[in-house]
Amino acid sequence: MCDMRDQENRYAERKKRELAEEQDKGLSKEYLKRLVRSDARTYYGTPSLNDHLFLHYKGLNVIRALEEFTALKVLYMEGNGVSLI
Repeated sequence: MCDMRDQENRYAERKKRELAEEQDKGLSKEYLKRLVRSDARTYYGTPSLNDHLFLHYKGLNVIRALEEFTALKVLYMEGNGVSLI
């Protein structure tokens, strides 16, 4: 009986963590660094030199951490559920 309660508690905790991560899926400095490094043909390695970002269908709901992208002119965000800018 105790083992079943432990499993239920672990399951509930895991679901809470997943929900919190899903609700707070937004841009972060680490995410943007990985994005810039992953596609060297599209982006410059220095964030301040990039004038566009392609963030289509990334599942983002919060826009933040764009301070380093000072030359940014275009932000492509089609297919995201942005609720907070």
